[in-house]
Parts: sequence; structure tokens; C-alpha cells
Amino acid sequence: MSSPSNFKKLQVMCLSRDFRKSTSIVEAQLPEEVPEGTVRVSVKYAGINASDLNFTNGSYLRKAVPPFDCGFEAAGTVVKIGAGVTNVKEGDHVVMMQYGSFAEFLDVPAEVCVLVPELKPEYVVLPVSALTAVVALGEVCHVKEGDVALVTAAAGGTGQIAVQLLKHVYGCTVIGTCSTDEKTEFLKSIGCDHVINYKTESLDSRLHELCPKGVDIVYECVGGQTFNDAVRNIAVHGRVVIIGLISSYKDGQTVPFSHPSGAPLPKVLLGKSASLNGFFLPQFQSVMPKYMESLLQYVKDGKVKLFVDKKMFHGLSSIADAVDHLYSCTSYGKIVVEIQ
Repeated sequence: MSSPSNFKKLQVMCLSRDFRKSTSIVEAQLPEEVPEGTVRVSVKYAGINASDLNFTNGSYLRKAVPPFDCGFEAAGTVVKIGAGVTNVKEGDHVVMMQYGSFAEFLDVPAEVCVLVPELKPEYVVLPVSALTAVVALGEVCHVKEGDVALVTAAAGGTGQIAVQLLKHVYGCTVIGTCSTDEKTEFLKSIGCDHVINYKTESLDSRLHELCPKGVDIVYECVGGQTFNDAVRNIAVHGRVVIIGLISSYKDGQTVPFSHPSGAPLPKVLLGKSASLNGFFLPQFQSVMPKYMESLLQYVKDGKVKLFVDKKMFHGLSSIADAVDHLYSCTSYGKIVVEIQ
């Protein structure tokens, strides 16, 4: 397959928490050949993540000096392969987790490509959002059947997958948090036993009411007061995994930990023999293939469904709008941009 001599991509031009201010579309040259072990992908769709702001503010690539590429995940078609590549061929549809995914074309190591049966936006959920959920639950949370699990930002790209895995694969009682009635209905439809709208209800009070003995698993994506309320309601031997801190990404403000007893966080965890773990997907490279295989099987079997937000964005120029949409708290499912 042929590819053009030039292509467009989005780059971070200055460090800022304002995605629109920090990024610009640039044109770059596309090499005629791709290196050994590499494939060229024509990008059709790219996914939006809350942590895209961690790229533009320099948190994720602390030594990077602008300009540099941005974007985490993409889906597209293989248009050229380098020598020695055997796992994919020209014309294959693939998804991938790859820095620099906000681009019309990507040259990537062949091993990062995951084959998908067709090219549709739902598959963009797989390489970051879904893989984060399946790996974090499998490697960190030590989930047991019958556990009571809390998923915060449960209607988001990764939260929706965590809910379904916890309910349909692990057999847990699942509580999800969200911000609208529409999201509440969505979460009930995918497996939440209880949904807490934190805009109209006290998370702390509702958790205490629903789970007087506490929650066993917390899949925490929000940070701030949500984190505080979750830890206040952790069960004996409970496990908290920090997936993200979306509440602080945009303004950089954090809410100090507080507990009714006045105890600091270590003492609260100690008193419950509870554990607190961070989770950053790129640090689990060695186990990703087996979990992706499981994930694809769950999707095939119907245990996990991949949902994208109903609002679709088009072109590199719309990526900043898509990021704003994510932070508007009105989206649910994965936000996807059709690149070309």
C-alpha cells in the first residue's frame, strides 16, 4: 500500500495544563521506508484520555522538551511493513498503545500492534482504557468472588470496563460513581448493582449505608475528596488501586487526606490491614499480551462490551474539543476522534 510523503500530527509546543494552548498541528515528512521490525499504520481513530493533560503539562515525560508528540492510543490499517515482521501484514486492522498517536500515520514496533477484526471506534477502548482495567484488577487488586467493589468515574473509558470485569468475570457486587442521571442508567445497564451520583448524594454517607462493613476493592480514578471518602469506607483487608487523579489534572489543585478520626492515611490503612497501590500501565509490559488475549476473549464472549461516547469528533483540529468534552463531565464511554 502506498503512503504520502508528508503527514500531519499534533505536537506539544509548550508545557501547559491548557491542552488547546499547548498543542499545534504540524506537518512532517514521512520516510519512504520503515525500519526492520516496524510497521506503518494509517490512523483512523485515536482515543482521548484524562491523562492527555499530563503530556501537555510535562508530568509524564519530565525530561521531554517541546516540541514533542502526544496521544496514547490509536486504531488504523497497516499500510507498510519492515523486514522481519510476521505478526501483521499490509491491510490488517490494528489497535495500539503508542506515544504520539495523535497523527495521521504512525511508524511503530510491530509487537505493539493488536489485530482486530474490523476498524471501528469501539476498538480504541482496548489498548489503554480496557487494558488498564484488566491488568490492574488481575495484577494488583487480587479480586475474589463476592467482593464488594467501588469504581469511581465508572462511566468513563476505563471505569466502564472495570465495572463489567468486576461484575461479569469476577462475580463482585459493584458500586459505581457518576455525575448525571443518564450515566446512572448506563451504569445500571452494564452491571452496577448500586450507582451513586456524587452531584446529588454524599459518597461517604451512601457507602456507609450500602456497605457498613466497608468496600473490599476501590478502583479509583478521581482523587481528591472522592479518594478520601473511598478510603474512609475501606473494609478490613481492603485494596485500593489508584488509576488516576482526574480531579487535579486541569487545575493542579489537590485535596489533603482527611479522616473523621483525624488519623493520617498510613494509620487508617494500618487499622484496616488495607493496602494502597498506584498503577501505571506502561510498567506492566511483560504481562500485557496475556491480558489482551483474555480481554479479546471476554469481548468475543459478550462478557465485556466496548462503549464509546455518542459525540464523535473529526480531524486533528478537533482533539482539543474532545479533551474539553471529557472534562465537561457530560461524556460516558470512551471519547474517540476520527483522525482521517
